[in-house]
Amino acid sequence: MPPAWIVVNPLEAPPIEEQRDDMKLAMFFQANQILGYLQQNGQLPLALEDATGRPVPGVEYSVQGPTLFRLTTALSLGDPPLVYDSTQPLSEWIDAGATGKLLGGLDGAKARAKVRR
Repeated sequence: MPPAWIVVNPLEAPPIEEQRDDMKLAMFFQANQILGYLQQNGQLPLALEDATGRPVPGVEYSVQGPTLFRLTTALSLGDPPLVYDSTQPLSEWIDAGATGKLLGGLDGAKARAKVRR
């Protein structure tokens, strides 16, 4: 137990939508790494680690065909579950919330900071 003069304020978890955008962005980066591996080696990696070095926790990779793969998350981030299928262009799969973070937009974080003040 900390001394009485230390005030512990528990951190509030980000909203589920923001967590979902963060995971989608992580999956976007992982998919790009897999596509780069495919382009360099002419085949998909056997394991996610082979393409990424360190996969994002909670992201699962499965080979669907010679050049097709799927990324899913086992984390519960709302419905529907996050799934990226490589038959779909990444630019179509990623949505505005995650794209905003990719481009440096932190609108959700800024809005929460204003509310807390």
